[in-house]
Amino acid sequence: FGSENIHNHILALTDILIDTLKKLDGVRLISPDNYNERGGIVTIELLKDSADDVFKKLTDENVIISLREGRLRFSPHFYNSSEEVLKAVKILTGVVS
Repeated sequence: FGSENIHNHILALTDILIDTLKKLDGVRLISPDNYNERGGIVTIELLKDSADDVFKKLTDENVIISLREGRLRFSPHFYNSSEEVLKAVKILTGVVS
């Protein structure tokens, strides 16, 4: 597929995550919002909910993310689709206050 195609796909997925997550109440985007500073990881902080509880609910729904220092970390990769990313955000939306 080539490293440039992989890189572009990952950034497209993080764009979807950032654009949707930053609109959610009770969620603070930790990762850079500026397009030129973005990478393949999107980290958020929950302002109203317990990250541990939300992490558990997401993993129970087969959303594979990381919990790091009380923050949720999404790490989409080339094998993920935009549909999977949107599904993860939809599930997150359903569990945060």
